[in-house]
Amino acid sequence: MNKYYFIAIVASIVSLLCFGSAGCFAEPLNIEGQRGPLTTPQFTELETVAEEYWAYRGVTLPLPVEVYAAPDDPEAAGRGEVGGNRLWIMEPYIPVRHPGWREERYWEKLELCLIYLHERGHNAGYGHETFQIMYDPWGTYKTPKCERWAQQ
Repeated sequence: MNKYYFIAIVASIVSLLCFGSAGCFAEPLNIEGQRGPLTTPQFTELETVAEEYWAYRGVTLPLPVEVYAAPDDPEAAGRGEVGGNRLWIMEPYIPVRHPGWREERYWEKLELCLIYLHERGHNAGYGHETFQIMYDPWGTYKTPKCERWAQQ
């Protein structure tokens, strides 16, 4: 095959993938009613967990991360900007902070951690495939890193 035909075919495929979806040249995501960026120690800790989790898998996360709270969305627990550095956690998934929340909110914290890891996977450019956290975050999958963080 002539190298120019090969280049034309590859360019056509890339064009279809990018323009046929919200892919390569998507507008930056903004969610109405969002607040943030959130800079609480809770999210600083979660970022450390996420960086360790993804680094173990050979993935470098885009930094710095910007975390926002967003109004409830019946279709999602969070949103991650694919290939970007921003993510949104829906309000119902952010545990209410009060004295003792660390001890009393294990399951909520575990869920928040799994959402965070999943959305950071989107930031790294992944869709809902490849890694189990990306295609089955609510199934039987539990990461020891999130379990340890939730127990703190």
